Amino acid sequence: MRRRTGGPADGRSEGFTLVELMVVLVILGVLVSVSVTALPSLRATQAPSLAERLGHARRQAISTGAPVTLSARDSSVSSAVQSGSSPDTEWRFLPDGRAFGPGLDPRNGRLIDTSLAVAPTP
Repeated sequence: MRRRTGGPADGRSEGFTLVELMVVLVILGVLVSVSVTALPSLRATQAPSLAERLGHARRQAISTGAPVTLSARDSSVSSAVQSGSSPDTEWRFLPDGRAFGPGLDPRNGRLIDTSLAVAPTP
């Protein structure tokens, strides 16, 4: 009975074949691509920015046909003007798309001067 040594003397070398190496690289590539695409979903959700809230308020005013007022003190969008609030902290959107408030373009409601816009407090 012959014993197999498995060393280089019987014609076999130790190591990996090119096919084995390619399979490992493909598997690693798939794992990396899946993990990279999953990373953005792991971040905590952020509150919408002021520009996003202003755009939402304008779209709401146009779609409902009623004026919408956005207050910087709270992040809620109300369809009525809040009494007792200063004009520096409110933006008003009309159903025709016009906007009134500090730092806004009156025609399209986009923020043009972010230094005048008051960011909401968390």
